[in-house]
Amino acid sequence: MAMKKIILTAFLVVFSFGAFAQDIPEKKGFITISLGPSFPFGDFASTSFSDPNAGFADSGFHISLINFGYLFSDNVGITAFLSGSRHPFDIDTGENDPIWYYGSLLAGPLFSFPTRRKDANFDLRAMIGKMSATFYPDDNSHFDGDGVAFGLGAGLRYHVSRTLSISGNLDLISSEPEFDIYGEHISQQIGAVSFAAGISFRL
Repeated sequence: MAMKKIILTAFLVVFSFGAFAQDIPEKKGFITISLGPSFPFGDFASTSFSDPNAGFADSGFHISLINFGYLFSDNVGITAFLSGSRHPFDIDTGENDPIWYYGSLLAGPLFSFPTRRKDANFDLRAMIGKMSATFYPDDNSHFDGDGVAFGLGAGLRYHVSRTLSISGNLDLISSEPEFDIYGEHISQQIGAVSFAAGISFRL
């Protein structure tokens, strides 16, 4: 609750500042930092014991450490995306608290569409890269895995000053990293949709 109040206060301050900003120039680049909830889907979210591919992942937390974009023209550019997520288990396992962690580094084309007043941009991203995941079945052991990752994203950047924007993003990330579990190679589908809000620094 305290974190929500801090984030809300920060947004109100930036919006108040933006109300006095005039003649905001066009910028070609941005770096966004954002956070929000993450919701698993597919086998990753399955809680069926009869499903050998079930990931038992519950809703979790997502942070975008770097969401970079640069436009070569008014509408086309390149994007890079570094993010991390955490998902607890969706079932009660007794004394243990299994948990999933994964991070992704993705890159790809960026398509951006400014509003008529040039005070906001709607962004679309299609990305490919790598995911590194770790599964903690308990406090004493963990298993690491890597795999090719794919991402799709959409975002809205509202420009409140010459250097700052308020950002809201919807991102889908999917991968199937392979884990070495006691000498046996096992793959696990990991997929999640995240909703994140944050601040963009205009470049």
